[in-house]
Amino acid sequence: DNETGWVKWTGLGQPGEDMVGFIGQLAALRRTYAQLRPRHWLRGARPDGTREIVWLTPGGSEMGEQDWTFPEGRFVSYVLAPVEDAPGPLYVVVNGTVEPIEFTMAHWPRLKDWRLQIATVRMKDAPGAAQTPGDRLSAPPRSVSVFAGELQ
Repeated sequence: DNETGWVKWTGLGQPGEDMVGFIGQLAALRRTYAQLRPRHWLRGARPDGTREIVWLTPGGSEMGEQDWTFPEGRFVSYVLAPVEDAPGPLYVVVNGTVEPIEFTMAHWPRLKDWRLQIATVRMKDAPGAAQTPGDRLSAPPRSVSVFAGELQ
């Protein structure tokens, strides 16, 4: 119980301060995508050879050992595979730096395109437009963006 966990209720109803709508968007995303309600720890590979999660570099390639041991790394992105009745994969991009970082939209089997669902900072490059795998975007500083994949 300290200032870190306290909620500033005086911002309710004020533009830029009220987070009720944003929290509602997060809850709706969680209801729609079963991969955000896991019942076990994620495994990189399933027994059938498919993947539950793929960790990616800003260039869109799968992270290797050297990427995990980079001490100043402040960027991470990953794709959560669709599970159960989820409509498709989710692509999460986290930029913890004070500068924008260019990243490549992820490739995924049978993926038609990605559409921005949630952004903690407005993305000038992708205001809801379809982004195809391989497109280059800019992750704003200190932001989290979530894209939903539409399968063919």
